[in-house]
Amino acid sequence: MRSIRRHLTLILCLAAALLLPAGGFTVYWTARNLLTAQFDTTLAAKAQALITAAEIDDEEFEIDFDVQAFAGFGLQNSEDYYEVWFADGRVLQRSPSLKLQDLAATAPAGLSQQPVFTAITLPDGRPGRALWQTFVPADDERHAYGTLRLAVASESVSLQHTLGTLALVLIVTGAVGLVATLLLLHLALGRGLRPLNDLAAKVQSLRVDRPDQRLETAPLPQEVRAVGEKINNLLERVHSSLARERRFSSHAAHEMRTPLAELKAMTELMVRWPEEGTPERWAEMLTIVDEMEGLLGKLSLLSRADAGGQSVIAEPVNLSQSVATAVERFQAAAQARGIEIQTDIAATAAPFQTDPVLWQTILNNLIGNAVNHAPNGARVHVQAAPGCLAVTNPAPELAPEDVDFLFDRFWRKNTGRKNGDHSGLGLSIVTACSSLIGATCQASLSPAKALKLEVKWN
Repeated sequence: MRSIRRHLTLILCLAAALLLPAGGFTVYWTARNLLTAQFDTTLAAKAQALITAAEIDDEEFEIDFDVQAFAGFGLQNSEDYYEVWFADGRVLQRSPSLKLQDLAATAPAGLSQQPVFTAITLPDGRPGRALWQTFVPADDERHAYGTLRLAVASESVSLQHTLGTLALVLIVTGAVGLVATLLLLHLALGRGLRPLNDLAAKVQSLRVDRPDQRLETAPLPQEVRAVGEKINNLLERVHSSLARERRFSSHAAHEMRTPLAELKAMTELMVRWPEEGTPERWAEMLTIVDEMEGLLGKLSLLSRADAGGQSVIAEPVNLSQSVATAVERFQAAAQARGIEIQTDIAATAAPFQTDPVLWQTILNNLIGNAVNHAPNGARVHVQAAPGCLAVTNPAPELAPEDVDFLFDRFWRKNTGRKNGDHSGLGLSIVTACSSLIGATCQASLSPAKALKLEVKWN
């Protein structure tokens, strides 16, 4: 199983294992170049002092002994060497420290007046560095000596010892630093990822039968607080959904129990007393069956909408005609209670595209809901335009806190009211149908207790 801590530890350890040696090597290489350059600068200064002090005296080539001593080539000095020779290899002069030993044999080819620095093995077997170049004595007016070769060398044991010590220090400190870095990374990652582990433990401790539980997000770091808040939002939605489903199941059972009890009572009555099976009784039983069939049809529509199984077929729909059809359906019920249905249809020549069945279902439920719940003698206002439908009716029984429950299934303000045409599913069906055709349904209650149900396309 993939672990964030293990993955980060591996990546950071590999980075440390690469960067620390690279840094140490860079320090060593820079120090080596600087020390070697300083060493070569000293050799160049000594060579320049010898060239400056070289002279032809009575046609004899010589270098002042005081200059040799000052440059470090005295009799007591066994660490610095120089040698001057002709182009044909004949030695012209050498430092006392050479003691008849030769440097010219190790000279590189193609010497010029530009100094060349090389690593060599000194005559006594010690490692050293040498400068090689050519020069012409300043007062050789007859050109008797021509272009001479010069080699200046010094032992580099101290330089190599310094570089070796530096390399050892870098290796030891690098190894210690790497181990310390790995330990610190392990501790830092453990401490830094502890909130994630705590959050995971808290999430795992949530019980399935306790959807009301919430995570404490205040102590969480900023980086994971959004995760905790999102989990709380999901838990809140689950809790609300379970509560809504419980209410739905309870109300559905209640709605089905009442007509079934009535139907069973009538059936038992006619079984015991067949003479009671009059046409009126049969018609009453048929009415109850129709109510149950209508309720099951509504539940089936909601179930298909929730599962995404309700087909949506967009066709041209005449706005004025569809509203008029819905108003005409409830006109008789409205007149019986003295309710006036007022329509305000936007003038539009072209039909709009939507699913005609779902659209008519929305119209029927909204207008029917308004007619069923408006007080006697009230006015229902239907306003329709492409992309918007609003139905407004007086609702004196509703309180502002009731608006949040209007779209819950089987919710009714007055649960004791008995009306077979009103099951408490109408607005739930409106919400489901609106979602299927790409619209949303909203409810608002004015201070004057006028309920406005509005469907708008997104």
